[in-house]
Amino acid sequence: MQRIVFSTLFFLLVASCVLLDITVIHDSRIMMKWFGCYGMVILLAILLPLWFNTREAHIRITDLAVALFVAFIFISDYSRGDWDNTLLLRTVILLLLYLIFRQSLDGKVLRTCMLLFLAVATVLAIWGIVQFVLALVHHQPLHTAVVGNFDNPAGFSLTLSLAFPVAVSLLVSPLLSGLQKHCIYIASGIILSALLLSASRTGWLSALCTGIYTYYYCSKKRSRWIGLILMGTLVLFGIVYFIKQDSADGRSYIALCTWQQIADALLWGHGRYGFTSGYMGYQADYLTTHPDNRFSWLADNVRHPFNEWLYLMVRYGIVGLIVLTGVLLSVIPAIKRELSAKHVLPVGLIVALLPFTFFSYPMQYPLAWVMLALIVGILARDTKSVCQIHFHWVIPLLALLAAGTATPLLYRTLRIEMEWYDVATRSLSGQTRNVMPRYEELYRDMRHSPHFLYNYAAELNHIGEYYHSQQILDECMLKMDDYETRLLAASNHERMGNYGLAEQHYRKASGMCPIRFVPLYRLAKLYGMMERYSEQRDIAQQIIGKKEKVPSRRITEMKDEMRYILEERDY
Repeated sequence: MQRIVFSTLFFLLVASCVLLDITVIHDSRIMMKWFGCYGMVILLAILLPLWFNTREAHIRITDLAVALFVAFIFISDYSRGDWDNTLLLRTVILLLLYLIFRQSLDGKVLRTCMLLFLAVATVLAIWGIVQFVLALVHHQPLHTAVVGNFDNPAGFSLTLSLAFPVAVSLLVSPLLSGLQKHCIYIASGIILSALLLSASRTGWLSALCTGIYTYYYCSKKRSRWIGLILMGTLVLFGIVYFIKQDSADGRSYIALCTWQQIADALLWGHGRYGFTSGYMGYQADYLTTHPDNRFSWLADNVRHPFNEWLYLMVRYGIVGLIVLTGVLLSVIPAIKRELSAKHVLPVGLIVALLPFTFFSYPMQYPLAWVMLALIVGILARDTKSVCQIHFHWVIPLLALLAAGTATPLLYRTLRIEMEWYDVATRSLSGQTRNVMPRYEELYRDMRHSPHFLYNYAAELNHIGEYYHSQQILDECMLKMDDYETRLLAASNHERMGNYGLAEQHYRKASGMCPIRFVPLYRLAKLYGMMERYSEQRDIAQQIIGKKEKVPSRRITEMKDEMRYILEERDY
């Protein structure tokens, strides 16, 4: 009964992280998965005493490393004023995940849980194949069609890639029947087909790395083929690069600008909102000093560097990287001591997850955190013991206390998110003035959220309260300063008559994303209002001569209006 209960809850946990999408909050395809994950982890923690049977617990070196990392994050964010209930909830949940997997999984339960995860991944893969066929039938873009129940192919390919080491760990198990293994082969084929159709280069690379790891583990003639495998990997890198060369070049430029940002706060980083509040400024400075750079054609609004290691260093600097590396190094002795069957799964998951950490943003999705907690929790059992706790009730009691802390936080956070979604929806339907009092009430609870602050400022701008809008936007820009916030700030200052500040914001927005037409168009209109006709002509000529990345009717209308301005001025 204990195994059935745990396996069922694990299935619901994974299904929530992969399939849950209820449109009652913003970004439901991401946030509802997080809320589903939170709820299932709390339930698992409450029931932890049911399957916690040991009378003593070992405190191991990995436990101390995890505790140190969490303490560092808390001190760093709290000292900068970035700590809030949302971050507290996520931290408690992740610690509970680690504690659950650290204490609760034996071999039989783990196999059952992995079979259930493979089933969920297969359902997602079938969903993606159906999406590809429908896109083909309706002549829709194929490279963004296969997303399953995620917001883009990144989350979809991440889930499928993590399924491959799960399948390998099950296939090497001697306890599965022949029929079960045949079903696993079929599921793996479906998952691989969907991954190929997703056009996710990182997913393909992850699958290749998993294949190399599987061959290394299973083959008896490793040295003969290792050179060919490495050469094949390099060839694949080249092929993958040229498939989407613009995207690859764009990410390399993002990494270059990110390194410049890291260098300015190398030791301790810029804080929790360091990237979203600072990166676009670095990008604008780089593009301004290199106006003919090819990146000017590729640059867009960026909110993640597509590399979790760089993202960590922007937020917490070299010190944060060292503390996290300490957690990873603490589990290496467990792997080196014996790469046995029980370690095939956690090591395989590491191999599958690493490419995503270098070329994508997997930690934005709860499934990556679940699997990371599973990896560290399993490997931690075989690391060095520091001391023992002889009171068997201590760990279940800690889990219950943490669950008791997380439950009201979860309820309050979900209620506030649902309230914001309702208010924003009513505002879009034309009831903006009527819902402003509710925005003011939400502001007290959500002033930590840059996305809420931007939405609130935009609604205030819409009803003509430009001064109040700019006050809220100034708070937002301390946490998120990008192309959209600069355009809104320029609009506020233009309507308030602060033309000089409006000009600065328009130019900054244009510097952040040189390929965009809107900042220059609005700047030309602003110069007309200021009767600076010579500068208006210069901007109009820039707009007319600017190449279009994606042709549209709106851009054609802007160019026609600029031609009319030039003809009018000539006359």
